[in-house]
Amino acid sequence: MEWDGFRLSLTAEGLLELQWIGAGVLEARPSHCASASLRAPSATRPGHELEFRFRFPGGATGTKSVWVRVDVPLALVDLVGRFMAVLWRDYSVPDLPEETGPSAEVRGAGAAAPGPAAAAPPSPAVTEAADPAPGAAEPAELERVPEGSVEWILSPAGERSEELFADVMERLASSDR
Repeated sequence: MEWDGFRLSLTAEGLLELQWIGAGVLEARPSHCASASLRAPSATRPGHELEFRFRFPGGATGTKSVWVRVDVPLALVDLVGRFMAVLWRDYSVPDLPEETGPSAEVRGAGAAAPGPAAAAPPSPAVTEAADPAPGAAEPAELERVPEGSVEWILSPAGERSEELFADVMERLASSDR
């Protein structure tokens, strides 16, 4: 779908593509999308907004995380909402609550997203091995990342994330994986 010089799509290769026509493109596997949300208007945001957070493991310091916000015209909110539902349902991309996003100060300054909270209560995060090369060993088991690790994406995790983590672990335990 396309609006105001911006295009949002899932490519035939299975990549999530955000394109600013004539300016640049961000392509990533949905597995690198740490969150995707469609935000409603608020006191600090006059219109609807898409918010994506991508995480690219193994990158150099300062290049592992990208936060993108895109305004959504009112006429396309329903269509964009259906697109986001596909990401949430079919690709397991989480829709994080508003309070997990950048603070109003960061939003206004256009600065980078804040890092993990220093004194946050313990909360689960999930590590996952990168796609293995053909013939490589099986990926590592899912596990909780220790609090304070550089691998934390967000701290603390929201209630829905906790429920999802418990559900995934329960399903894995009962499968013949």
